Amino acid sequence: MQTLVILVVALMETMGIPQVRDNPNDDGSKIVITWQAVSEEIAIDGYEILRAEEGAEFESIARMRKFEQQYTDSETKDGTVYRYQVVAVRGEE
Repeated sequence: MQTLVILVVALMETMGIPQVRDNPNDDGSKIVITWQAVSEEIAIDGYEILRAEEGAEFESIARMRKFEQQYTDSETKDGTVYRYQVVAVRGEE
């Protein structure tokens, strides 16, 4: 069973706390993250998903289009503590 600590950071609008769940019936190698989209009135290009293992710095693991609200992290290890951030982004940076 994986233990998760979830952090949410939005550059332009609070998206609320993402829902994070372990993918059932696998070897603990997948975590599904969903979040609430920012308001359509706010111009964004997408979302950046960041992950950190306990005691480590956050690293970008994915960039999602603005219409997507779910990401499956398939690069996890069972028994490892992960922290996630979902960030609304505009432009390449």
